[in-house]
Amino acid sequence: LSLATPPDWRFNLAFAIGLLLAMGLYFFISLSVSLLGFWIDNVWAPRWLLETIILQFLAGAYFPLDVLPAILRKLIYLTPFPYLLYFPLKIYLGQISLMQAGLAISASLCWLAIFLLLSKFLWQRGLKQYSAYGG
Repeated sequence: LSLATPPDWRFNLAFAIGLLLAMGLYFFISLSVSLLGFWIDNVWAPRWLLETIILQFLAGAYFPLDVLPAILRKLIYLTPFPYLLYFPLKIYLGQISLMQAGLAISASLCWLAIFLLLSKFLWQRGLKQYSAYGG
């Protein structure tokens, strides 16, 4: 049994960068949803919906996004979700060119910046709204 490895060191580097970006993106997406707790009492349901249905489905965890019709696949590429799993795996397996890997990394960076700013905004607004229970 042998483990498939990227074709050369450039794919290894692109995979490492893509993986780090995916972890950061996942964190800030999850944080953004968790920050809804400032406005609603229970964030369990929105987090469950996001993580088990939307995120896993659109990230390509249940099946490769390649099996979807081209138009649907292109729409999903406009979301942050395929940059969490689908594109890092494509880079690792060498199934996309280095140019496509660079575009995927650039898109991941953009989405990471968007969710970082969204999290910061929600945190600042939420602190103004915060009220605690207890006695």
